[in-house]
Amino acid sequence: MEKTQGVKYPKALATGETTTRQQFLDHLSQPSLFSDDELKAIDKIKELKKSLFSFNTYESIVFDGLCKLCMEAYNGTHSNLLLKLEKGIDEYIDVIERQDSGTETHYRTVLSTEETKAVFCSNLYESYWPYVFDCIKKLAYDPPKKKSLLLGKKLYIDTVPLNIDLIYEDGSSIKKLKTLSGKLTKKQKAAGQKPTPHNEQRKIVGIAIEFYKPLFAPIIELSINKKPGRAYIVTPPYFQLGITDTINNIIKGLTDGTSKIKETTKDRVAKALGNGTLNEQALTLITNTLNSTVTKNMQRRYQTLLGISPLEMRRFYLYLALHDNRKGTYITIENLIDFVESCFPGLVETDRNGSKKIYPSRYKELIDKKLQPMLYIYKQMTIKGNMNGGQLVPLRLTFRDNETGEEFGKQYNNLRIECLKSKNFFSTYTIKDAAHELLELT
Repeated sequence: MEKTQGVKYPKALATGETTTRQQFLDHLSQPSLFSDDELKAIDKIKELKKSLFSFNTYESIVFDGLCKLCMEAYNGTHSNLLLKLEKGIDEYIDVIERQDSGTETHYRTVLSTEETKAVFCSNLYESYWPYVFDCIKKLAYDPPKKKSLLLGKKLYIDTVPLNIDLIYEDGSSIKKLKTLSGKLTKKQKAAGQKPTPHNEQRKIVGIAIEFYKPLFAPIIELSINKKPGRAYIVTPPYFQLGITDTINNIIKGLTDGTSKIKETTKDRVAKALGNGTLNEQALTLITNTLNSTVTKNMQRRYQTLLGISPLEMRRFYLYLALHDNRKGTYITIENLIDFVESCFPGLVETDRNGSKKIYPSRYKELIDKKLQPMLYIYKQMTIKGNMNGGQLVPLRLTFRDNETGEEFGKQYNNLRIECLKSKNFFSTYTIKDAAHELLELT
């Protein structure tokens, strides 16, 4: 198996995805950054909505594709879709427009539906194309709200990270949901008639995307070595789809496995105990008991996995990659509260004194119902090859350093996670029999 090229993911974008509203407020209230007068002036920021700091799965899927596009087509050209559709003229333009325009805040790319599929799911996740296209259409119909995004080392700006327009075969574009359906008369409504969306009558032939320059420029701009890319981490290609695909397959396997056990356990019990040694009543009793025990165990595991959010898994990886010094096999999280607030904000609470706390029950939930299941899912992703190209793979939690005796956990407000790093990851996990070797190691 060949080494898969990872995707350069800007640190600014990863930071935006792992910064909560409360962390933003805490950052603003640092005395070293603001005077008392300035703090009074920015006190209104507490009124900011949480939507300013939250991203959804649709946006994550598009971010992954746009980063790959910026990395691979920053100096590429393609046919001008709009001119070709309108006048039948073949003219080649930049894939990523507005790179040289200092007055434009957003890059722009216009893609045909075929190009859109190649950018956002490729052949690797072709089965997810209908889902991906639905995500893109939802972002077009209901555009992302403004986000508080990094503009510099200490500056933030409220702006939309991306804006999508759909291009129809007649050259028009519609974004708002309210414009998609024709109006009904009172008589039609009383008769229960439902409006027919206009977009069902027209074919979508492409999309136009505008995406915020400061977030994606680090992939395009030249580094000190005169090569494209600076200030980035590395993710597997189509990372969000890889997470979704693995979780779906695991849940399907548990569901199918539960049904299979119910169908075959009675025969297995009879064979194990020797056919004819038990009467039908005893055999049924033992079979039902075993079924109940196994089913409960699988359902508990199923429910745990159902409680795992793909976005939480994504934030977990992004946070680790941002704190990876590219040395050794461990990533030590020096501030457990900051980590939990960035990835699992619901587990951090405030006590009577206004101090942030992770109570014992929440810490247990973090370990047993968040991190351990996620490590299992990441292992399955690695076996399947969905982590190929990534910077790291979180492998296991370590609560004590056997060499130094240093301990990690809630009482020390830190955490240590053993990871596979890119240096040995490719030599071990992207060669033949990689799945066998992974199982041996883990």
